[in-house]
Amino acid sequence: MVVINPIPVDTALQIIYFQWFLNGTFQSGAANTFEALVAGNYSVIAISISAVGTVAFDANASIIVNALDPNPNYDYALDYGALQSSNVFTNVNPGNHIVTVTDSNGCSNLSTTISVIGYPTYFTPKGDGFNDFWNIIGLPLNTSSL
Repeated sequence: MVVINPIPVDTALQIIYFQWFLNGTFQSGAANTFEALVAGNYSVIAISISAVGTVAFDANASIIVNALDPNPNYDYALDYGALQSSNVFTNVNPGNHIVTVTDSNGCSNLSTTISVIGYPTYFTPKGDGFNDFWNIIGLPLNTSSL
């Protein structure tokens, strides 16, 4: 009887999602480190997503989602809304948004956050708690008012 000590395999990549395979079969519990418990042929697919927005203060802001592993079977969602086949979202309101990418096989469900920078076209300083201050929307640590 041969006893094999587990061998940790570390990609050293800081990618969002990994798909590990043993002899061509998908292995659940994927991370950037995988523990090889049995002999065989191991492979890994690293998948990352990023999202970019249009120019700040664009009245018709768009978000374009890019996947490191382009897959024609990806679907995209903005703020947990309905899935769509297009990786482009148009007429996006200013603020922080969550973009999710899912493949049709259910093997990946990746999310990332993107900020769309904009500003309100009005403010009503009546002291009622609604639109009392004019702020730039979508900036990190936006704690002060103008």
